[in-house]
This record gives sequence, structure tokens and C-alpha cells, in this order.
Amino acid sequence: MSSMPPRSGDRRERVCVFIDNGSLYTALYDLGIQCRLDYRRLRKWIINDRIPKIVRFYCGEIRSDKSSKKSFYNFLKRIGFDIISVHEPKSRAEHAALDEDLCAKIEALMSIDMLSCLARHECDKMVLVSGSSRLVNAVRQIQDQGIDVEVNFFEEAVSDDLLNEANEFRGFQIEELRMRNGNPELEKV
Repeated sequence: MSSMPPRSGDRRERVCVFIDNGSLYTALYDLGIQCRLDYRRLRKWIINDRIPKIVRFYCGEIRSDKSSKKSFYNFLKRIGFDIISVHEPKSRAEHAALDEDLCAKIEALMSIDMLSCLARHECDKMVLVSGSSRLVNAVRQIQDQGIDVEVNFFEEAVSDDLLNEANEFRGFQIEELRMRNGNPELEKV
């Protein structure tokens, strides 16, 4: 996604955003929340009147998920997400977010992407949408380079390690992100 260059005198914060869809799905499942997320509202809530340099949405796929997710991915692209998908054809899990190896691959890729963005994108802050403690080392390395990391997630589902390591935390409330008037174009996380 290309972002608008700052207007002359615009001092809004520039952010690079990394969203772990599997972590969102797992958190909703663990919290017993059954709803459809409004991805437009999610993106707006995360950006929060800041300048998005990149907004990446990481998805895991198992078996033949890719063809069934094509319309979902196209929708996400239209509303401003860059889609990064990782495929695991031999998974025995019923859903990609439940495949531990796939989740670890996605988190490793997110860590690499976050670190590589330091060199390619001028940003004031990185925003991580995940609750996984496996991302703590990447957060530390980014902070060592002088960039703050903000974690946006469900407070009840974020790991203590990630919560303690982040420079800032913004907790989701499901009512802020719940789809209000069912839209067939949007799918459950």
C-alpha cells in the first residue's frame, strides 16, 4: 500500500503496522468471542490518525485454504492491507491458527519483515497486532535501533512478556471492532 507523503508542516506520527491474523483468531477463540471483525474499523482504529507507511496482514493457510480465501484477500487489499500468506499443505490442524509450526513460521516472517522495514521505511513507530511472546526478541531488536513498538491487542490475550516489552499498549475492545450490519464480503477471522 502506498501512503500519502506528509503535507508541509504535517507532524503526524508515521507507522509501520504488522497484523498477525492467526493471533487474532486464536485470541477470539480463547476468549469465547464469536463475531465477525470489521476490518475497515480495525484498520482505522490501528492507524488512529497517523500516517501508515505499510500495513501488512499476515495469514496462514492450510491444505486448500488459498482458493477459499481469495475474495477475503481481495477485500483486504481494497481497503488498504498488504497480504502476506504462508501455506502449510501438510497440516493436520482444523484451522491455520491452530497449526503451531505454521504460526511459528508466520511470526518468524513478521520478525524479519519488521527488522527489514527499519532500513526501507522511515517510521516513528512500529505497531504490532499480536499477542504472541515469540515476537519479543524482534521487539527488543527494533527498540535497540531507536524505534518504539506499540502493541495493539486484547488485553486479556496478550502475553505478559510482549506486554512488558512494548513501549506502549493499546487494548482492543471487541465492540470497537465487531461488524455491526453483516457484510457478506467480510469473513470471520
